[in-house]
Amino acid sequence: MAVRKYENFSGEYILNGESIDLMAAKVEEFLYSLGMDRANVLGIRLSMEEALLRWYDHFSAKGEEPKVSFYSGKTFFRPVINIELKGEEVDPLQSADSELDAGDWIGTVMANIGLSPRYNYIKGVNILHLRLERPHINPGVRLLLGIVAGLLLGFIAKGVLPTEGIALLTTSFFEPVQAVFFRLLKATAGPVIFFTVLTAICGIGNATLMNKSGKRLIGRFILSSTVMTVVFAIIMQLLIRADFTNSPVRHTVISLFEAFLGFVPGDVVSPFLNTDSPQLIILAIIIGNALLILGNQADRLVKIANQANSVGLLVAEWISRIIPVFVAILLAFRILDGTIVRFRAIWIPLLTFHVFVAIYFAIKLVITSRRHEVSPKKVWEKIKPSFLIAFKNASVDAAFGENRLCCERKLGISGKLADYGLPLGLVIYMPVSTVSLMASTLYAVKCYNITISTLWLIMAVILVVALQAASPPVSGVDTLAYVAIFSRLGIPSEALIMAIICDIIFCFASSALNQAMLQLDLIGEASRLNSLDTNVLRK
Repeated sequence: MAVRKYENFSGEYILNGESIDLMAAKVEEFLYSLGMDRANVLGIRLSMEEALLRWYDHFSAKGEEPKVSFYSGKTFFRPVINIELKGEEVDPLQSADSELDAGDWIGTVMANIGLSPRYNYIKGVNILHLRLERPHINPGVRLLLGIVAGLLLGFIAKGVLPTEGIALLTTSFFEPVQAVFFRLLKATAGPVIFFTVLTAICGIGNATLMNKSGKRLIGRFILSSTVMTVVFAIIMQLLIRADFTNSPVRHTVISLFEAFLGFVPGDVVSPFLNTDSPQLIILAIIIGNALLILGNQADRLVKIANQANSVGLLVAEWISRIIPVFVAILLAFRILDGTIVRFRAIWIPLLTFHVFVAIYFAIKLVITSRRHEVSPKKVWEKIKPSFLIAFKNASVDAAFGENRLCCERKLGISGKLADYGLPLGLVIYMPVSTVSLMASTLYAVKCYNITISTLWLIMAVILVVALQAASPPVSGVDTLAYVAIFSRLGIPSEALIMAIICDIIFCFASSALNQAMLQLDLIGEASRLNSLDTNVLRK
């Protein structure tokens, strides 16, 4: 859809049916002006309209007709929609009928990626706030442009500058810039990982209270990611033949036990300073479970953690915006210092990843189709539109609205299951993304001649699955995950440029296949719950 120029709009209305319709129409118009997908536009409009109706029902029952202020436009260069109502505190995003209301973890995640409004009550004012992405080119395309710029810069400089000039340029510019970039990533990674895991633990703890299906889905999502990653790690190791130490089983078990004991942090500060991801995860799990046990007594602390997580994710997003520049600079640096030859076989992880995930998805598609007596071609035709949206935008959230429509109208999955299954999957279900992390990690091992073992592989699987399951699909988070994983597994920081380049290419297939496989898993879950309309699926 073509992006139209959007303009600031503000107005004040008496809260009634007519003004609600008008504000909902303004929301829709503004979202379309940003070039947002139609299904996402309709989903956001409905959520805003429902929130306004809940305000109306509450205040009209008391005979009140409060005024609401509506604003759509730019705030600090970001498109936003803001609706304010003065009066007593009424959270319109919470509902007694909701399995996962927008005030919980899923709602926070959806708000962070611009698919759901956020509610606040400040100084007697109820505020609905929706923060959106600026219209811009696909982040994957932006990074690809950074790669091209880096290659051109590096080869031109190498062909034009004398040896002394190259040495001066690398020592006075490239090396300091590289050091600053790595320090920035390392400083950011620790807090972001801690708060994403902490809020995920609190959220998953609350989500598991909803019903047995929710608990089973969470376990199934994590198990799917683990199995797929383990299978890929074995295949990848057989292909690249990284140096491997085959220790006796007894020694591996003892070493694994010692490694788990080493996960326990000696203090609170060191894990953040050293970006020790296992210790950060353990610390977040301990604190998260303590907050769950305290329940309502810890509501304020949970809200603070959610707010800190939102800030961290915003910082990660800012970093993602400057990454193309650093990619160009560091890639040119690798060319000038000659270390670019380490990555001459980068086609191996790229090809292996795409072949593996394509075959894995095809097998899953065939099994799901035959189990429900429908042709694989028919199922593929139904999920293809959302697949293509995610692939084109290299983003799962871009296809969320179309995904939901597909589940209910084409696949026969009940709306109730889609209500919590899709948001949970948006955050936790990342099997293809975990495989991409493992592909880059193992290739880095090969490039830098690092000796690995069974214990090392187990640690790698735990880290990639845990970090992906806890991290929402926000730009920049994967880069910080690489920092944490490489730091813990003894991989040099210089390998990050290779990992970022691979991740740029991986993200298109990862986004598309993650959501497509999620749809297939939800078909299976709906069948178990007897909430699958097979007539719709086979239609």
